[in-house]
Amino acid sequence: MKTPPRMSKSLLIGIVVGMLLVYALASSVAGYRTQSAIDKLDLVLQADEAKIKELVVAIHANTLISSDYALQPNCSETERTEFEVKLSKLEEGLSRMELEALSQLFSRCATVDVDQRSLSTSLLEVRINSYQSLTEAYEALTVSKEVSNVDKYNELLVAEKKVNQKLYELVDLQAEIINELKSGLSLKSQKADELRQKGGVIQAEIKQQTEIIGLLRKELTIE
Repeated sequence: MKTPPRMSKSLLIGIVVGMLLVYALASSVAGYRTQSAIDKLDLVLQADEAKIKELVVAIHANTLISSDYALQPNCSETERTEFEVKLSKLEEGLSRMELEALSQLFSRCATVDVDQRSLSTSLLEVRINSYQSLTEAYEALTVSKEVSNVDKYNELLVAEKKVNQKLYELVDLQAEIINELKSGLSLKSQKADELRQKGGVIQAEIKQQTEIIGLLRKELTIE
């Protein structure tokens, strides 16, 4: 029985070196692909953050980043102007007829701004969630964690939602005041003072959250 031929030492070394070269090449290709993915993800993150900042600015400027996100309220510009004028004169005292007209305008125009703001805030939440997911993917691909603004954007989102909530509460209070005045409430009554105080508390809470938003915007360099 013949014994199998032995592999020469030089051939064995050649095979080992070849295997190492293949492994090194495969690792190099994998590393290149990973770095390429990281670079692309980094660009997407930058673009996403820019969109978030753009939306925050739009919310506080009461403007739209796109007409695609515009609500179509049942309140014309003329009606809105009339509504705002009448609302501003509540403390001066309105006639019964003026209160009736204000009440009708109120149902169509009172929530126009806060509804649009609420929609924009919902869009902001979607973008922040997307940014957070991409950031987590980026950190999973990189060895060292990058400093992320995700936590601050989430703090900003919480404050924006609180402002929306308080604005809706203010609208509800205005509706209550109008109904009370229609029922004969005197502007000099204790009830009227209580309603004013309630409005003052809501406005103070809005101011507090707005100040928090302002500080976060500075930290996030949102002009």
